[in-house]
Amino acid sequence: MKKLKLIGAILYSVQLALSAVLVFYIFKLDVLPDSVAFGCVLVLTLFAVAGAFLLFLKGTAKKMICACISLFLSILLLIPIRVFQKTDSTLNNLQGETNTYHSNYEVVVRQDDKAEILSDLIGYKIGIDTAYNQASAEEALADIERKIESKLEVMKYGGSSALWTALTETKETDAILIDHSFYEMFREAYEAQNDQIENYVKIVDKITVSVDIETPPTQSPSVDPEEPVDSAELWERPFVIYVSGIDVAGKITTRSRSDVNILIAINPNTKKMILVTVPRDTYVPFPGVTDGAYDKLTHAGIYGDNCSVSIATLEQYIYTGITIDKWIRVNFTSVERIVDALGGITVESQYNFSSGNYTFVKGMNELNGKQALAFARNRKSFAEGDMQRGRNQLEVIKGIFNKAISPAILSSYSEILDEIADCVQTNLSYDDITGLVKMQLSDGASWQIDTASIYVDYKYDYCYSMSGQKLCVGVMSEESRLEAIEKIHSVLNG
Repeated sequence: MKKLKLIGAILYSVQLALSAVLVFYIFKLDVLPDSVAFGCVLVLTLFAVAGAFLLFLKGTAKKMICACISLFLSILLLIPIRVFQKTDSTLNNLQGETNTYHSNYEVVVRQDDKAEILSDLIGYKIGIDTAYNQASAEEALADIERKIESKLEVMKYGGSSALWTALTETKETDAILIDHSFYEMFREAYEAQNDQIENYVKIVDKITVSVDIETPPTQSPSVDPEEPVDSAELWERPFVIYVSGIDVAGKITTRSRSDVNILIAINPNTKKMILVTVPRDTYVPFPGVTDGAYDKLTHAGIYGDNCSVSIATLEQYIYTGITIDKWIRVNFTSVERIVDALGGITVESQYNFSSGNYTFVKGMNELNGKQALAFARNRKSFAEGDMQRGRNQLEVIKGIFNKAISPAILSSYSEILDEIADCVQTNLSYDDITGLVKMQLSDGASWQIDTASIYVDYKYDYCYSMSGQKLCVGVMSEESRLEAIEKIHSVLNG
């Protein structure tokens, strides 16, 4: 009898402790509607009182019942506690603002060179670009020298075009160390001439280094000093999020071009949202970087930290009068993993087309992660090229959002948390995210989602990032730009 009473007391104590832990997480995360949160506390309190009542009643049967109930409840409580713990951990560890990024470099030689591995470079002259992120280039160079245990003769050039010319035309250097983003720019330049970069050069090795980045000084859009500052929480007021999709897989802190540039205007009060895309090749200057020279919008992603240059460019030269409140940065890995964690998404295609090994039909398509990525990346299948790709990217974002707010998310909640932990970077705070989740759970309302695109006319012109040759760039249609701004204001103003 005494042993049974002791076991019952221990199990009841465990039940109380786990109940207290669950209550702690309920109010720390604050994602449940208030009525649900207080209802949970009430139920836990009633079970605690009932358990205490049974524990102190006489009789073996009653104590046995108390022990069994406490054991059952303790096991049951572990499930929501685990979910809340994982949510708390994911939000705390989500990659936020940072000035430490990873730079990927290619070690490149001429196509007919005999070098195949790094050690073959011993005795070579190697060129580096000192105009762009010289510190990281020198760190990558030092890494090469450590690996081959030999010093290299270094040739310094003031720009990627001069660096490329020194290797492929004048041949004054035997190899070059070039940032991956710039290598891809040259790849596109060759493809635009119906040629292939592999006909001229080959990659011997790839180097990744970590580097601290400084944000270039940018002039903020003019703000009326008499205009009141909205101090409401993010989920209580209209706001704008910038989504940047970088063109690499792997680490989310990799410096890379921003191939996807989507603005999302959200009005929680009216449940209206608009997604606006602008082509990656849009021809604009970068505040604080290009000194008035023009470049492709996608190249803004390789300058500054925390999307700072992309955001300044969008605010000052594209969506004038619109302030971007928050930003999210994702990569190829992010999209594929998130879609799979959601159990797939539904998108609407305007055309029948194929991309890689996948075929898409006009109308609704059910996609997994790899299919969604293929759907969002293809542009060569369409007459409008990058314009249609932008629309397809909006469809993927819509598909992710619609699935994320549906009850079906509950079955894959744990998997989603696992996936976003290391493949998304954002300046949305812990409270911002939990507040938005609580808002949606509280009313469960459906959203009215609209889309818009800024149109461009393509031409060839010089770019700041590759001054030596003309690239295909897009000159914005002023009419479509102003129309997009008007639609954004319409959502924000209710």
